[in-house]
Amino acid sequence: MKRRGYTLLELSLASSLVAVVLLVASLLLFYGMRSWRRLDQSQEAGFQLSKACRNLREELRHASFNECQVEQRAELGSVLSFLSAVDEPSGELLFQPDGSPFWQRNVLYYLASPGGDSCRDVVDCPHKRLLRLSLDTGKRTSPDTDPSVTEEDLLTNPLESLRGDAPAIAINLKFLNVQLAPDPIAFPDEVKVEVRAENASKMVQMQFSIFPRNLQ
Repeated sequence: MKRRGYTLLELSLASSLVAVVLLVASLLLFYGMRSWRRLDQSQEAGFQLSKACRNLREELRHASFNECQVEQRAELGSVLSFLSAVDEPSGELLFQPDGSPFWQRNVLYYLASPGGDSCRDVVDCPHKRLLRLSLDTGKRTSPDTDPSVTEEDLLTNPLESLRGDAPAIAINLKFLNVQLAPDPIAFPDEVKVEVRAENASKMVQMQFSIFPRNLQ
């Protein structure tokens, strides 16, 4: 018995059905990949924010509020500068015989643009790097050892010391804001830090407050 072939209408309907199935599958794959990329970007943004906040919190915990300085820059936000009495090789907090801190260096945290064509608008650039610059003064702060040296002399002007080649603590950040004693009556020794990153045009942020000891 001779089999009847498919008509043109049947072939057209079958082709249309296959095309619809492929279109639906392609859309599901596209939106699935986009959701996965957004989730991956969100996790990466959270990871970078956590790194930035963890490093800042740990160093400020061993700093002295009296030795913290903040400078605001119009394009890149806050520059945080403070004296550190931590011996970097051992991680120990060093003190002089009279119990006062043996200040080792100035430490600066600030954002820097990656440069090039990746960020033509520096203010809105979501790819800034959080840099940590360590400046060893080589001087003691105790008047007993050198009366001409005071703590004020050891506080360098952060804007004169910034470099773009300092080690990066975190990347792909957009904003850093540091405030010293935003509520001086209630919390006179508070350091408030806010860090932001941008994920698929959506802002993600972390903030914390810390109360460094006033080391004398």
